[in-house]
Amino acid sequence: GEIKNFTGIDSPYEAPENPEVHLHTVGHEPISLAIQIEEFLSSSLAISGGSIGYLRVSPDRQISPGS
Repeated sequence: GEIKNFTGIDSPYEAPENPEVHLHTVGHEPISLAIQIEEFLSSSLAISGGSIGYLRVSPDRQISPGS
């Protein structure tokens, strides 16, 4: 590859020792995981509504597909 020490290509993935967010995906619906991410972002970055990637988060924390 052109990029040296690229994680997953020629450099191993190293899991963080103390991740800020850890999602347990087995047995959970994608929307509940999206809500967990939104809650983390809201509390740590002071996000109140707006778009997160392809998701739209309303001020009352309703999540729907973004445009």
